[in-house]
Amino acid sequence: MSLRNKIKSILRESFVNEQNDENFTLYKALKLWIRDSITLSELEGADDSISRVKFRHGHRGEAQIIFELTDDNEFFELLDIGEDDGYFARSVCDEHSSGWEFDDSYQVEQDFKEGYNIYGDLDADNNEMMTEIILLLTGKSVDINESSDKMGEYSVLLLNTFPDEMERIISEYTMCKRDEMNITAKESIISELNDFMSRIGFSIYQKFDYISTTPANLIMWYSKFGDKSLTFKELFEKIIEDSDTRYLGGWMDVQYEFRNHENFDSNEFNRVAGRQLESILDEIKSDGSDFEGYTKMIEEVTKKYNTNTWYQLPKDKNYLFLIDGFSLEDLKIKLKVRPEHKWHAGKTLHLSLDSFNKFLYQPELFGLSDLIPESIKEYFDPLHFLKKKFSKNDDRAIGGGLELVHKHGDEFQKLIDIIFKKAIKEKPIKHLKGLKVTSVWPQQLVNSDGIPNAIRWNLSMIPVVPDWFNYQKNSEFVNNTIEFEQIFRNYARYMGIEGNPPVSLKGNPNYSPDVLNNYISFNLIVKKFETF
Repeated sequence: MSLRNKIKSILRESFVNEQNDENFTLYKALKLWIRDSITLSELEGADDSISRVKFRHGHRGEAQIIFELTDDNEFFELLDIGEDDGYFARSVCDEHSSGWEFDDSYQVEQDFKEGYNIYGDLDADNNEMMTEIILLLTGKSVDINESSDKMGEYSVLLLNTFPDEMERIISEYTMCKRDEMNITAKESIISELNDFMSRIGFSIYQKFDYISTTPANLIMWYSKFGDKSLTFKELFEKIIEDSDTRYLGGWMDVQYEFRNHENFDSNEFNRVAGRQLESILDEIKSDGSDFEGYTKMIEEVTKKYNTNTWYQLPKDKNYLFLIDGFSLEDLKIKLKVRPEHKWHAGKTLHLSLDSFNKFLYQPELFGLSDLIPESIKEYFDPLHFLKKKFSKNDDRAIGGGLELVHKHGDEFQKLIDIIFKKAIKEKPIKHLKGLKVTSVWPQQLVNSDGIPNAIRWNLSMIPVVPDWFNYQKNSEFVNNTIEFEQIFRNYARYMGIEGNPPVSLKGNPNYSPDVLNNYISFNLIVKKFETF
């Protein structure tokens, strides 16, 4: 027995004898204390669990009585908190331990290989350096804060090319993230325990071996239970039984939710990361490549055009181009080129800066016309089919010629089928098997002066469903087709069909077919499919 406990035992024995009461209890001592009938030292000797009593002045019922528990395990046991949660709480709350490990460096590295973490925690300067490094290694200008599958590829490239520097960055990130989660978990657990203890009139005096309360609170609980013979621990157990502890704990199960970026030491992480990124840049630029010419080429191109974005050619808007990256090795610009309609074939070009500028304004020099074969034109362009049926000397009116479309409605059906397959995959509708083109007819459009200057094709379609299914009376089917309609139209618009300006006839009074463009827009009018 410690010296302090021996003294407490002697005081308590003396106090009991003095009161001449074999059944002297903590409750009686509290009542005597309130009446100023015993001293502070005598109150401290009234129960084995009392460590000390703090009181200077004021109402004696508001004195602070500090109770000592056997150890922190007993605290969690008394609160009916499981062993795993108790161990977790002690780990994150103990200022003398290294805390809970959470993710280790291996897991952080695996997440980094998938394009997650690290990038989003770089400050502006390090973000700029990381972007430059990826550009120098891959020739691609990227926004590293965008969610992209490519970021995982860049992460693997960085780890393989600069393993030492990246290992230091990952190690520092792991420690800073671990500290963040430990601090957040500690704040959350302490807040939860303090809230509960406060509700029963107690507080945590020292984690988690000492708790405190007032004489007035203890007397209130004694009065509630009616048993005045209880020791402090017996009383505290009954208090816990009387209180709702169902929502205490569960911390181990949600350990990875303890995240709060305000507790992440961004300054320290970026200090270490910045030093390593500078080392990587120095190593890259020391290999003798023409970085000045490389960066000048990139600046010249990207001040007008973003990478990974499709643009119309300034001199031929029937074709689109995309800057897919840059090559440091030969100072070339990597381009993807395709016709405006998505389904047509494309090609890849590698051009110098001078050739790129020539490509923008003299695209015919780069063999783009062979990107749209005759077979593709005929398959996707019913009007192209018509133009093959007439000679330049044909004197029939265009109206008569367009009637031939009614004999070749399959061309339109092929197009609708293509759009339907894409739309139904995104928005499946039970029983809807397709859309059948039932009629096709042209519509003459006029300009502001009333002169015919365009033609628009109108289609009438009905849904393809089982014979027994009455879709018009099925509310679920009707409601689903509302969203399907928008998806269908979006695909049509994306393919350059619906929503494009009508094909111009250039005011030709004879509406000769040979002056029409190679493709035409469609206005999808569905009379029978009422939900469209």
